[in-house]
Amino acid sequence: MLRTIHHIKDGPKEMYDIDARAAVAQFPKEWSDNPWPEKSSKPTKAEQELQAASDALAAAEKALGEARTDEEKKMATAARDEAKAALDALTSKNKS
Repeated sequence: MLRTIHHIKDGPKEMYDIDARAAVAQFPKEWSDNPWPEKSSKPTKAEQELQAASDALAAAEKALGEARTDEEKKMATAARDEAKAALDALTSKNKS
């Protein structure tokens, strides 16, 4: 008996039932019983802003970890705190 399952990239495919069940069970990130949701090809402005803020925070934390002098640590801490505040503001803005 044939059954239709859905591949994440190739879309719907017909397979024998036993093969379809095995594919969905063994590769759930690749095969699904239901169609995969449409994924927009371009991130939204909010997603881009969140990614930029997250990247800035990661860079600031890296700089803080690499800081050697007290002055470098002070500057890196301030940059990290500023990046964290910006990320927190964007996160709370996107929740509402």
